[in-house]
Order: sequence, then structure tokens, then C-alpha cells
Amino acid sequence: MPFFSVVLPQNLKDKFPQAEYNLRKNVERLTSPFDFYETVVDIFKNEYSHSTNVVQYPLSRGISLFRNIPKQRSCADAGIHEHNCACYTSENISVNNTGIERVAAFVVTKINRDLYHLREKCVTLTLNRIIEAKLIHSQLRHNEQYDDKKFMHNFIKPKEDTNKRFLILFDVLPSAAMFEATVEETNAIEFSVLGHVSRTNRYGNQSSCINDKRLKIYCFCK
Repeated sequence: MPFFSVVLPQNLKDKFPQAEYNLRKNVERLTSPFDFYETVVDIFKNEYSHSTNVVQYPLSRGISLFRNIPKQRSCADAGIHEHNCACYTSENISVNNTGIERVAAFVVTKINRDLYHLREKCVTLTLNRIIEAKLIHSQLRHNEQYDDKKFMHNFIKPKEDTNKRFLILFDVLPSAAMFEATVEETNAIEFSVLGHVSRTNRYGNQSSCINDKRLKIYCFCK
């Protein structure tokens, strides 16, 4: 995850010790840029003087870092999409698994569907190989009972998964593009992509024939 540091002026720490206390506690909590935005708002409004440990539910997407961020906060609480959520465990799955092949084929089909209106400029992509596949368990919450255990032991799931979620990395032809996607399986034949399909290698001038910023990572010009 990106490194982020905060240095507080000594006079602020002396005058508002609760704000500093909350900031230090939040170092070990799930935070996001939305929280930094709320922190800046607190600074401009001079509201860090009202920092408190009282938590309002439902949790807002952003919480000032000068306020108490709950240990139990999940990615869903923080407005972080599951594909970008760092709070999950995973187990490797064989890339030769038939189910994983269906998942990868589904994602490639989705990419080609997104490119369909540009078919006169962009070639149709085909799956080349599945590089890595994982079954993921996400939306974890902090477990109060295991503070002294290994990092991932500090988390529990509030409820069991009803659907399977996979993280797959694969490449396609003819562009040699590598893509990563989080896919949810609702049953053996129905899938949905959670978030967006990410490109993990450079595309250079491969998509110079189009101007759509969202689709440039997918298009391989004819």
C-alpha cells in the first residue's frame, strides 16, 4: 500500500491531545484517501478540536484521521471497491482448473464486448494463458480477540461468503496484454466482474487509434 506520513505541529499536539491520540491509533486501522480528505476539511474548519471517540453508524465513506476510526471497519464501510480491497485472504487455485478457465473466458468476452463499438479499429482479443488464480475471502473485520497474533489472524469475516470470488491474472493475444480481475461467481455459469479489469503491463502505442481513456488499456489497433 502507498506510504503516507503526517507530522503534527507541537502546539496542536499540546492543545488538542485527543486529536493526536486518535491519529496514532488510526495508524493500525483501515484508512483511505477519503479519510485524508475529511482530515483536510477538519483542518480548514478547525474542527479537530472536537475530535472524539464516539462513532456514528452507519459509517461514512470518509472519517477524519483526527477522529476514532473503528477497528471493525471493512472495505465496504470505507467505500473501497472489493477489487481494490487490501483486507482479504486468498488461496491459490490451479490455473488448469476448468472453472477458472471459464472465469478467464468470461472476462475476455467482457473486454471484447466493451470494445465492440470500436471493432473497426480494435482487434478481437483471445485468451492466451492464465498466469495466476486465487480464491479470495474478503470484507474482513478486525477480531478483538487476537491482537497479538499474526496480521491476518487479526481479522474475521462478519458472515460467510454466499458467492465465490476469484482473483485472476491472464494475458491475451495478439496484444500480449496482461489483465487482472476480481470475479464473483453466483453459480456455475454466471459471473460478474467486481470493479474494473486492470491492465498490469504497458500498452505504449498499441491503442493510439482511439481516444477513449477507459478503453485504451484494452484496445489493440488493427
